Amino acid sequence: MLEDMSNKSLNILFVASWYPSTSAPNEGSYVQEQARLLLNGGHKVTVIHPYMLGNFIDNAFKKSIISRVVDEGLDEIRVGVAPLLPGFRVLSYKRCFRVVLKTLESMGISVEAFDIIHSHSALLGGYIGQQLANRHNLPLVHTEHTSGFIFNPEQFSYLELKAVNSMYLQANAILFVSSFAQNRISALFHGLANNSFKVIPNPVASMFYEQPFLPTAIPVKFLMVGDFIPVKNHALLFKVWVKFQQEQNDVQLILVGRGLTHETLANDYTGIDLERITIFEQLSRTEMVEVMRESHVVLSTSEVETFGLSIAEAQALGKPVVVTNSGGIRDIIEEDTGIITELTYDAFLDGLRFMMKHYVAFDPIHIRSKAYRFNQTNVLIQWDNVYTQILNL
Repeated sequence: MLEDMSNKSLNILFVASWYPSTSAPNEGSYVQEQARLLLNGGHKVTVIHPYMLGNFIDNAFKKSIISRVVDEGLDEIRVGVAPLLPGFRVLSYKRCFRVVLKTLESMGISVEAFDIIHSHSALLGGYIGQQLANRHNLPLVHTEHTSGFIFNPEQFSYLELKAVNSMYLQANAILFVSSFAQNRISALFHGLANNSFKVIPNPVASMFYEQPFLPTAIPVKFLMVGDFIPVKNHALLFKVWVKFQQEQNDVQLILVGRGLTHETLANDYTGIDLERITIFEQLSRTEMVEVMRESHVVLSTSEVETFGLSIAEAQALGKPVVVTNSGGIRDIIEEDTGIITELTYDAFLDGLRFMMKHYVAFDPIHIRSKAYRFNQTNVLIQWDNVYTQILNL
């Protein structure tokens, strides 16, 4: 258990847009880890995960799905609601809020008993958090993780952006996980007071800092973590890898993420050596630590990252990285801990070549020391400072 860093134990309500479930154990796992970090830091934490049950056509006649689990002191409530009408998502958010209210009432949970509400990601965690804060006159802290505001803001309707802007204006503090995320996301909205902004990174779990280093060797195993979705830009990685594997006979590529198969690779990338590629659809946190620990270099070809948690975790393990300039990672990587390249074939290939040539110059002890600023204790202190300033404790 972490040392209690707070002056006063608070009763905190987390409202999270994404949160782990049985069907998606890694979705929003960082929010669950943050809730448990606060719990272990001496606070009482309840989590509400409001979510929509897919699209209107498939779920129009479904009843709400509600569950509650208390896991080692962490109270987790999930509220899944069917959307009302296609194309009118804000109406569905309002319906979800009503269901959340009824759920809390049926469970005997008094919102007034909380000291503060901390929401995560605007839609719809931030929306529900704001409505609860309004209804019960509670302070609101919001952490924005939504990379879609940066790489595809057109996906959000005018009414959604208006609702987000309203929530930002009301929040007592708006936390961003990187300077890049703060600058890009705040520019999308209007009338925000900069004094409510603060950059607090996602914390890296202590297990990543506790692993012993493996003996330095010629880099063989290269790891990339991320679901097979367009913003992760796997296509660039695979195009480069076809050439890189020809130049380096022994290199292996390990992929962790959903939506990718060897068959897809064989069909889309002529000449790629499937025998040197391992794919894990999902790994537990313990398994992830071990796979990352046994890798030599961690990669990212993302177009946009608000932070880049897997890269910070790699640095905590002392691993050098080769990444594209996706934004948030600039708060993580320094010249002596990894390589940042442009989003082009030639630049990323040159980054891999440079890493092969200079791998031994990247000292794992030094890399880990630079990553200690992301450890849980440091981040917990920053959250506690935000809470105590708002509450005048």
